[in-house]
Amino acid sequence: MSQAFSRRSFLAGLAGFSALVGCAPPPAQTEATAAAKTGPAGTTNTTTTPTTAAVAAAPATTAGATEMVFHCREGDLSNHFVEYAKRWSAAHPQTPIRMETMVATNEYWLKLAAMHASGTIGDNVVDISRFFPEMAYKGLYREITPFIQAENFDLGQYYPAAVENGQFDGKQYCLPETYQYQAMLIYYNKNLFDTAGVQYPDTLNETFDGLVDRAVKLTKASETQFGYAGASSAHHIIIRSFGGDVLDADRKKSRLAEPEAITATEWIHDLIYKQKAHPAPDQVENGSETNMFAGGKVAMLQSTLWTGTFLIPLVGGKFNYGAAVLPKGPTGIMGNHSQSDLVGVTASSKNPDVAWQIAKFMTAKDIGIEKVSLNAGGPGARPDVQTDPGLNDKMIGLKEFQAV
Repeated sequence: MSQAFSRRSFLAGLAGFSALVGCAPPPAQTEATAAAKTGPAGTTNTTTTPTTAAVAAAPATTAGATEMVFHCREGDLSNHFVEYAKRWSAAHPQTPIRMETMVATNEYWLKLAAMHASGTIGDNVVDISRFFPEMAYKGLYREITPFIQAENFDLGQYYPAAVENGQFDGKQYCLPETYQYQAMLIYYNKNLFDTAGVQYPDTLNETFDGLVDRAVKLTKASETQFGYAGASSAHHIIIRSFGGDVLDADRKKSRLAEPEAITATEWIHDLIYKQKAHPAPDQVENGSETNMFAGGKVAMLQSTLWTGTFLIPLVGGKFNYGAAVLPKGPTGIMGNHSQSDLVGVTASSKNPDVAWQIAKFMTAKDIGIEKVSLNAGGPGARPDVQTDPGLNDKMIGLKEFQAV
Protein backbone atom coordinates (compact mmCIF):
# COMPACT_ATOMS: atom_id res chain seq x y z
CA MET A 1 0.00 0.00 0.00
CA SER A 2 1.05 3.60 -0.54
CA GLN A 3 2.76 5.55 2.22
CA ALA A 4 0.70 8.46 3.55
CA PHE A 5 1.57 11.96 2.35
CA SER A 6 1.13 15.13 4.39
CA ARG A 7 -1.47 17.51 3.03
CA ARG A 8 1.24 20.13 2.52
CA SER A 9 3.27 17.71 0.36
CA PHE A 10 0.15 16.74 -1.55
CA LEU A 11 -0.71 20.39 -2.21
CA ALA A 12 2.78 21.05 -3.50
CA GLY A 13 2.66 18.02 -5.76
CA LEU A 14 -0.69 18.90 -7.24
CA ALA A 15 0.37 22.50 -7.76
CA GLY A 16 3.18 21.30 -9.97
CA PHE A 17 0.90 18.81 -11.64
CA SER A 18 -1.63 21.49 -12.59
CA ALA A 19 0.67 22.79 -15.30
CA LEU A 20 0.64 19.38 -16.94
CA VAL A 21 -3.06 18.55 -16.68
CA GLY A 22 -4.48 17.02 -19.82
CA CYS A 23 -1.13 16.22 -21.45
CA ALA A 24 -1.36 12.44 -21.21
CA PRO A 25 -1.69 10.34 -24.38
CA PRO A 26 -4.91 8.36 -24.93
CA PRO A 27 -5.31 5.38 -22.55
CA ALA A 28 -5.42 2.82 -25.34
CA GLN A 29 -1.76 3.66 -25.93
CA THR A 30 -0.38 2.19 -22.47
CA GLU A 31 -6.63 25.71 -21.35
CA ALA A 32 -6.55 26.88 -18.20
CA THR A 33 -9.63 29.04 -18.69
CA ALA A 34 -13.13 27.58 -18.89
CA ALA A 35 -15.19 28.34 -21.97
CA ALA A 36 -18.97 28.41 -21.77
CA LYS A 37 -20.80 25.97 -24.03
CA THR A 38 -22.92 28.42 -25.96
CA GLY A 39 -23.95 26.28 -28.93
CA PRO A 40 -26.88 23.92 -29.23
CA ALA A 41 -27.22 21.51 -26.32
CA GLY A 42 -25.80 19.18 -27.41
CA THR A 43 3.66 5.15 -25.34
CA THR A 44 5.80 7.59 -25.66
CA ASN A 45 8.10 7.21 -28.66
CA THR A 46 11.83 7.80 -28.59
CA THR A 47 12.10 9.77 -31.82
CA THR A 48 10.63 12.95 -33.22
CA THR A 49 11.38 12.05 -36.83
CA PRO A 50 8.18 12.20 -38.88
CA THR A 51 6.89 8.91 -40.21
CA THR A 52 5.04 9.03 -43.50
CA ALA A 53 1.83 7.02 -43.65
CA ALA A 54 0.56 5.58 -46.91
CA VAL A 55 -2.41 7.58 -48.11
CA ALA A 56 -3.87 5.24 -50.71
CA ALA A 57 -3.45 1.88 -52.33
CA ALA A 58 -2.91 3.51 -55.70
CA PRO A 59 0.20 2.28 -57.54
CA ALA A 60 1.72 5.74 -58.02
CA THR A 61 1.07 9.44 -57.70
CA THR A 62 -0.61 10.98 -60.72
CA ALA A 63 1.87 12.63 -63.07
CA GLY A 64 2.10 16.35 -62.39
CA ALA A 65 0.30 16.04 -59.06
CA THR A 66 1.09 18.34 -56.14
CA GLU A 67 1.37 16.57 -52.79
CA MET A 68 -0.26 18.24 -49.81
CA VAL A 69 1.56 17.49 -46.54
CA PHE A 70 -0.65 16.99 -43.48
CA HIS A 71 0.93 16.89 -39.99
CA CYS A 72 -0.71 15.24 -36.97
CA ARG A 73 0.17 13.20 -33.90
CA GLU A 74 0.78 9.52 -34.41
CA GLY A 75 -1.19 6.70 -32.82
CA ASP A 76 -4.94 6.24 -32.47
CA LEU A 77 -5.58 9.99 -32.66
CA SER A 78 -4.51 9.95 -36.31
CA ASN A 79 -6.62 6.96 -37.41
CA HIS A 80 -9.39 9.04 -38.97
CA PHE A 81 -7.01 11.49 -40.61
CA VAL A 82 -5.08 8.65 -42.24
CA GLU A 83 -8.29 7.04 -43.49
CA TYR A 84 -9.78 10.27 -44.81
CA ALA A 85 -6.48 11.28 -46.42
CA LYS A 86 -6.85 8.16 -48.56
CA ARG A 87 -10.37 9.18 -49.53
CA TRP A 88 -9.30 12.73 -50.36
CA SER A 89 -6.41 11.45 -52.46
CA ALA A 90 -8.65 9.08 -54.39
CA ALA A 91 -11.09 11.90 -55.16
CA HIS A 92 -8.37 14.51 -55.83
CA PRO A 93 -5.50 12.73 -57.62
CA GLN A 94 -3.92 16.05 -58.60
CA THR A 95 -3.56 17.11 -54.94
CA PRO A 96 -3.10 13.91 -52.90
CA ILE A 97 -2.41 14.13 -49.17
CA ARG A 98 0.86 12.83 -47.75
CA MET A 99 0.45 12.17 -44.05
CA GLU A 100 3.31 12.95 -41.68
CA THR A 101 2.51 11.64 -38.21
CA MET A 102 4.86 12.62 -35.42
CA VAL A 103 5.46 11.69 -31.80
CA ALA A 104 2.30 12.16 -29.72
CA THR A 105 3.84 14.06 -26.80
CA ASN A 106 4.73 17.68 -26.12
CA GLU A 107 7.67 17.16 -28.48
CA TYR A 108 5.14 17.33 -31.31
CA TRP A 109 4.81 21.10 -30.84
CA LEU A 110 8.56 21.56 -30.52
CA LYS A 111 8.92 19.75 -33.83
CA LEU A 112 6.22 21.88 -35.48
CA ALA A 113 7.89 25.08 -34.29
CA ALA A 114 11.27 23.91 -35.58
CA MET A 115 9.83 22.94 -38.96
CA HIS A 116 8.07 26.29 -39.23
CA ALA A 117 11.26 28.17 -38.39
CA SER A 118 13.26 26.19 -40.94
CA GLY A 119 10.65 26.48 -43.69
CA THR A 120 10.13 22.71 -43.92
CA ILE A 121 6.59 22.54 -42.55
CA GLY A 122 3.79 21.21 -44.76
CA ASP A 123 0.35 22.52 -45.66
CA ASN A 124 -1.98 21.50 -42.83
CA VAL A 125 -1.44 21.03 -39.10
CA VAL A 126 -3.54 19.43 -36.36
CA ASP A 127 -3.24 21.36 -33.09
CA ILE A 128 -4.82 21.43 -29.62
CA SER A 129 -6.47 24.57 -28.27
CA ARG A 130 -4.17 24.81 -25.25
CA PHE A 131 -1.03 24.80 -27.45
CA PHE A 132 -2.54 26.66 -30.40
CA PRO A 133 -2.03 30.24 -29.10
CA GLU A 134 1.73 29.78 -28.91
CA MET A 135 1.86 28.35 -32.44
CA ALA A 136 -0.31 31.19 -33.76
CA TYR A 137 1.87 33.75 -31.97
CA LYS A 138 4.92 32.27 -33.71
CA GLY A 139 3.25 32.81 -37.07
CA LEU A 140 2.79 29.16 -37.98
CA TYR A 141 -0.75 29.63 -39.31
CA ARG A 142 -2.35 31.51 -42.17
CA GLU A 143 -5.47 33.43 -41.24
CA ILE A 144 -8.48 31.69 -42.78
CA THR A 145 -10.95 34.59 -42.46
CA PRO A 146 -10.48 35.57 -46.14
CA PHE A 147 -11.43 32.03 -47.23
CA ILE A 148 -14.45 32.08 -44.92
CA GLN A 149 -15.64 35.42 -46.27
CA ALA A 150 -14.95 34.59 -49.93
CA GLU A 151 -17.34 31.65 -49.95
CA ASN A 152 -19.59 32.74 -47.08
CA PHE A 153 -18.56 29.60 -45.21
CA ASP A 154 -20.90 28.89 -42.31
CA LEU A 155 -19.01 28.65 -39.02
CA GLY A 156 -22.38 28.01 -37.37
CA GLN A 157 -22.07 24.33 -38.25
CA TYR A 158 -19.57 24.09 -35.36
CA TYR A 159 -20.13 24.82 -31.67
CA PRO A 160 -19.38 28.53 -31.10
CA ALA A 161 -17.00 27.85 -28.21
CA ALA A 162 -15.11 25.39 -30.43
CA VAL A 163 -14.78 28.04 -33.15
CA GLU A 164 -13.39 30.44 -30.55
CA ASN A 165 -10.77 27.85 -29.62
CA GLY A 166 -9.29 28.37 -33.10
CA GLN A 167 -9.03 32.16 -32.77
CA PHE A 168 -6.00 34.20 -31.75
CA ASP A 169 -5.79 37.95 -31.31
CA GLY A 170 -9.27 38.33 -32.80
CA LYS A 171 -8.48 36.37 -35.97
CA GLN A 172 -9.61 32.91 -37.11
CA TYR A 173 -6.72 30.56 -37.86
CA CYS A 174 -8.14 27.05 -37.44
CA LEU A 175 -11.35 25.06 -37.78
CA PRO A 176 -12.38 22.91 -34.80
CA GLU A 177 -12.10 19.16 -35.22
CA THR A 178 -13.26 18.07 -31.74
CA TYR A 179 -14.98 19.76 -28.82
CA GLN A 180 -15.38 18.61 -25.25
CA TYR A 181 -15.10 19.60 -21.62
CA GLN A 182 -12.16 18.00 -19.88
CA ALA A 183 -12.78 15.49 -17.08
CA MET A 184 -16.40 16.38 -16.38
CA LEU A 185 -17.90 12.94 -16.99
CA ILE A 186 -18.04 10.07 -14.51
CA TYR A 187 -18.10 6.63 -16.10
CA TYR A 188 -19.42 3.97 -13.73
CA ASN A 189 -19.38 0.16 -13.76
CA LYS A 190 -23.01 -0.90 -13.39
CA ASN A 191 -22.07 -4.47 -12.50
CA LEU A 192 -19.99 -3.37 -9.50
CA PHE A 193 -22.74 -1.00 -8.36
CA ASP A 194 -25.41 -3.69 -8.67
CA THR A 195 -23.33 -6.28 -6.81
CA ALA A 196 -22.72 -3.85 -3.94
CA GLY A 197 -26.32 -2.63 -3.90
CA VAL A 198 -25.24 0.98 -4.44
CA GLN A 199 -27.32 3.46 -6.45
CA TYR A 200 -25.83 4.82 -9.67
CA PRO A 201 -24.60 8.44 -9.69
CA ASP A 202 -27.54 10.79 -10.22
CA THR A 203 -26.83 12.92 -13.30
CA LEU A 204 -27.27 16.66 -12.63
CA ASN A 205 -28.36 15.96 -9.03
CA GLU A 206 -25.23 14.34 -7.64
CA THR A 207 -23.07 15.89 -4.90
CA PHE A 208 -19.39 15.59 -4.06
CA ASP A 209 -20.31 14.10 -0.68
CA GLY A 210 -22.47 11.56 -2.49
CA LEU A 211 -19.56 10.58 -4.71
CA VAL A 212 -17.36 9.98 -1.67
CA ASP A 213 -20.06 7.89 -0.01
CA ARG A 214 -20.45 5.72 -3.12
CA ALA A 215 -16.69 5.45 -3.61
CA VAL A 216 -16.13 4.21 -0.06
CA LYS A 217 -18.88 1.59 -0.38
CA LEU A 218 -17.41 0.34 -3.66
CA THR A 219 -13.80 0.09 -2.46
CA LYS A 220 -12.49 -3.39 -1.62
CA ALA A 221 -8.89 -3.23 -0.45
CA SER A 222 -8.56 -7.02 -0.37
CA GLU A 223 -9.40 -7.15 -4.09
CA THR A 224 -7.50 -3.98 -5.05
CA GLN A 225 -10.80 -2.48 -6.15
CA PHE A 226 -11.22 1.28 -5.88
CA GLY A 227 -14.47 3.19 -5.82
CA TYR A 228 -13.18 6.24 -7.71
CA ALA A 229 -10.32 7.30 -9.99
CA GLY A 230 -9.38 10.26 -12.15
CA ALA A 231 -9.72 13.00 -9.52
CA SER A 232 -6.01 13.72 -9.16
CA SER A 233 -5.64 14.40 -12.89
CA ALA A 234 -8.71 16.67 -12.79
CA HIS A 235 -7.37 18.93 -10.05
CA HIS A 236 -8.21 22.16 -11.90
CA ILE A 237 -11.74 20.97 -12.71
CA ILE A 238 -12.49 20.17 -9.07
CA ILE A 239 -10.99 23.48 -7.91
CA ARG A 240 -13.40 25.29 -10.23
CA SER A 241 -16.29 23.20 -8.92
CA PHE A 242 -15.43 24.41 -5.42
CA GLY A 243 -15.50 28.05 -6.58
CA GLY A 244 -11.78 28.63 -7.12
CA ASP A 245 -9.38 28.54 -10.04
CA VAL A 246 -5.75 27.81 -10.83
CA LEU A 247 -4.85 31.29 -12.14
CA ASP A 248 -6.34 34.77 -11.96
CA ALA A 249 -8.21 36.32 -14.90
CA ASP A 250 -4.98 37.70 -16.37
CA ARG A 251 -3.34 34.24 -16.05
CA LYS A 252 -0.38 35.79 -14.23
CA LYS A 253 -1.00 34.96 -10.57
CA SER A 254 -1.59 31.59 -8.92
CA ARG A 255 -4.80 31.12 -6.96
CA LEU A 256 -3.87 27.73 -5.52
CA ALA A 257 -3.38 29.15 -2.02
CA GLU A 258 -6.95 30.47 -1.84
CA PRO A 259 -9.42 28.67 0.50
CA GLU A 260 -11.54 27.25 -2.33
CA ALA A 261 -8.53 25.67 -4.03
CA ILE A 262 -7.25 24.27 -0.74
CA THR A 263 -10.66 22.76 0.09
CA ALA A 264 -10.85 21.12 -3.34
CA THR A 265 -7.31 19.79 -3.01
CA GLU A 266 -8.11 18.38 0.42
CA TRP A 267 -11.14 16.62 -1.09
CA ILE A 268 -8.83 14.82 -3.53
CA HIS A 269 -6.20 14.16 -0.85
CA ASP A 270 -8.72 12.65 1.56
CA LEU A 271 -10.30 10.50 -1.14
CA ILE A 272 -6.87 8.97 -1.80
CA TYR A 273 -5.19 8.89 1.61
CA LYS A 274 -7.99 9.08 4.19
CA GLN A 275 -10.88 7.17 2.63
CA LYS A 276 -8.41 5.18 0.48
CA ALA A 277 -11.12 4.97 -2.16
CA HIS A 278 -8.95 6.32 -5.01
CA PRO A 279 -5.64 4.84 -6.22
CA ALA A 280 -2.49 6.72 -5.25
CA PRO A 281 0.04 7.18 -8.07
CA ASP A 282 1.96 4.05 -7.07
CA GLN A 283 -1.25 2.00 -7.03
CA VAL A 284 -2.20 2.60 -10.65
CA GLU A 285 -2.11 -0.70 -12.50
CA ASN A 286 -2.01 -1.69 -16.16
CA GLY A 287 -0.65 1.67 -17.25
CA SER A 288 -3.57 3.97 -16.45
CA GLU A 289 -6.70 4.50 -14.39
CA THR A 290 -8.72 4.13 -17.59
CA ASN A 291 -7.30 0.65 -18.08
CA MET A 292 -8.08 -0.13 -14.44
CA PHE A 293 -11.70 0.87 -15.03
CA ALA A 294 -11.84 -1.25 -18.18
CA GLY A 295 -10.41 -4.15 -16.16
CA GLY A 296 -13.11 -3.90 -13.48
CA LYS A 297 -10.76 -2.51 -10.81
CA VAL A 298 -12.37 0.95 -10.57
CA ALA A 299 -16.09 1.55 -10.05
CA MET A 300 -16.18 5.24 -11.11
CA LEU A 301 -13.79 6.99 -13.48
CA GLN A 302 -13.76 10.77 -13.82
CA SER A 303 -12.56 11.50 -17.33
CA THR A 304 -13.18 13.19 -20.67
CA LEU A 305 -15.82 12.73 -23.34
CA TRP A 306 -13.35 11.16 -25.73
CA THR A 307 -12.52 8.49 -23.13
CA GLY A 308 -15.94 7.14 -24.09
CA THR A 309 -14.49 6.35 -27.52
CA PHE A 310 -11.59 4.37 -26.10
CA LEU A 311 -13.79 2.51 -23.61
CA ILE A 312 -15.81 0.91 -26.41
CA PRO A 313 -13.00 -1.51 -27.40
CA LEU A 314 -11.33 -1.52 -23.97
CA VAL A 315 -14.42 -2.74 -22.10
CA GLY A 316 -15.54 -4.83 -25.04
CA GLY A 317 -18.73 -6.10 -23.41
CA LYS A 318 -17.03 -7.39 -20.24
CA PHE A 319 -19.52 -5.42 -18.15
CA ASN A 320 -22.25 -2.81 -18.45
CA TYR A 321 -21.36 0.80 -17.76
CA GLY A 322 -22.99 4.21 -17.80
CA ALA A 323 -22.04 7.86 -17.44
CA ALA A 324 -23.03 10.83 -15.31
CA VAL A 325 -21.83 14.42 -15.26
CA LEU A 326 -19.63 15.86 -12.53
CA PRO A 327 -21.66 17.39 -9.69
CA LYS A 328 -21.91 21.08 -9.03
CA GLY A 329 -19.70 22.05 -6.13
CA PRO A 330 -20.64 23.73 -2.83
CA THR A 331 -21.00 27.11 -4.59
CA GLY A 332 -23.29 25.73 -7.32
CA ILE A 333 -20.59 25.72 -9.99
CA MET A 334 -19.83 22.79 -12.29
CA GLY A 335 -16.13 23.03 -13.03
CA ASN A 336 -15.13 22.68 -16.66
CA HIS A 337 -12.38 23.27 -19.20
CA SER A 338 -13.19 23.54 -22.89
CA GLN A 339 -10.77 21.94 -25.33
CA SER A 340 -10.70 21.39 -29.08
CA ASP A 341 -8.46 19.70 -31.55
CA LEU A 342 -7.98 22.07 -34.48
CA VAL A 343 -7.03 21.89 -38.17
CA GLY A 344 -5.20 24.84 -39.66
CA VAL A 345 -3.54 26.01 -42.87
CA THR A 346 0.14 26.84 -42.49
CA ALA A 347 1.51 30.24 -43.43
CA SER A 348 4.15 28.44 -45.51
CA SER A 349 1.74 26.44 -47.67
CA LYS A 350 2.33 27.02 -51.37
CA ASN A 351 -1.23 25.87 -52.07
CA PRO A 352 -3.33 27.53 -49.35
CA ASP A 353 -6.55 27.30 -51.37
CA VAL A 354 -6.25 23.51 -51.44
CA ALA A 355 -5.13 23.38 -47.81
CA TRP A 356 -8.29 25.30 -46.88
CA GLN A 357 -10.43 22.73 -48.69
CA ILE A 358 -8.62 19.97 -46.79
CA ALA A 359 -9.26 21.72 -43.46
CA LYS A 360 -12.99 21.76 -44.23
CA PHE A 361 -12.90 18.14 -45.38
CA MET A 362 -11.21 16.99 -42.16
CA THR A 363 -13.76 18.80 -39.96
CA ALA A 364 -16.93 17.78 -41.80
CA LYS A 365 -19.86 15.80 -40.40
CA ASP A 366 -18.98 12.36 -41.79
CA ILE A 367 -15.46 12.21 -40.38
CA GLY A 368 -16.70 13.61 -37.06
CA ILE A 369 -19.02 10.64 -36.68
CA GLU A 370 -16.88 7.90 -38.19
CA LYS A 371 -13.78 8.73 -36.13
CA VAL A 372 -15.44 7.17 -33.07
CA SER A 373 -15.70 3.82 -34.89
CA LEU A 374 -12.05 4.25 -35.89
CA ASN A 375 -11.08 4.62 -32.20
CA ALA A 376 -9.65 8.05 -32.98
CA GLY A 377 -10.77 10.15 -30.03
CA GLY A 378 -13.79 12.31 -29.36
CA PRO A 379 -16.55 13.11 -31.85
CA GLY A 380 -16.53 16.13 -34.15
CA ALA A 381 -17.05 19.69 -32.89
CA ARG A 382 -20.48 19.97 -34.51
CA PRO A 383 -24.06 19.72 -33.23
CA ASP A 384 -24.99 17.51 -36.21
CA VAL A 385 -22.31 15.07 -35.04
CA GLN A 386 -22.81 15.11 -31.30
CA THR A 387 -26.61 14.83 -31.59
CA ASP A 388 -26.45 12.01 -34.15
CA PRO A 389 -28.78 9.24 -32.85
CA GLY A 390 -26.55 6.38 -33.96
CA LEU A 391 -23.48 7.91 -32.36
CA ASN A 392 -25.35 8.59 -29.12
CA ASP A 393 -26.41 4.94 -28.97
CA LYS A 394 -22.83 3.82 -29.54
CA MET A 395 -20.90 6.25 -27.35
CA ILE A 396 -21.78 6.18 -23.66
CA GLY A 397 -21.41 9.63 -22.13
CA LEU A 398 -22.40 11.65 -25.19
CA LYS A 399 -26.04 12.05 -24.13
CA GLU A 400 -24.94 13.19 -20.69
CA PHE A 401 -22.53 15.70 -22.24
CA GLN A 402 -25.37 17.13 -24.33
CA ALA A 403 -27.45 17.63 -21.18
CA VAL A 404 -24.94 20.04 -19.63
